[in-house]
Amino acid sequence: MLTWEQLCDDKRFEDLPFKIELNGRGQIIMSPTRYYRGKHSNRIASLLEEHQRWGEGSVDCAVETADGVKVADVAWLSTGLAKKMRNAFACSPAPQKR
Repeated sequence: MLTWEQLCDDKRFEDLPFKIELNGRGQIIMSPTRYYRGKHSNRIASLLEEHQRWGEGSVDCAVETADGVKVADVAWLSTGLAKKMRNAFACSPAPQKR
C-alpha cells in the first residue's frame, strides 16, 4: 500500500496538472485542475490571513482522513497547529473549521 510520504517523495508525480489524493486503500486518485482553481484558492487563503490574525491559510493542504489523504483547496490552521504541521507531510488532526 502506498503511503502519502512515498507519494510526496516520488519524482514521477512532480509538476502534474492534477490534484493528487490517496484513498483508504492507498490508491492514487487524480483530479484535473485548471489555472483559475489555484488563482481563486490563493485569493481565499490571502483573505483569510488578512482578516484572521491568529493563524494562517494554506492552499492544497493535505489532510489525513479515515479514507486516505485528501487535499483541501484551502484550509485554515491555528497558529499552534500550523507550527505543529510545519514539517509534516499531511495535517493530522484536520485543520479547524471556521
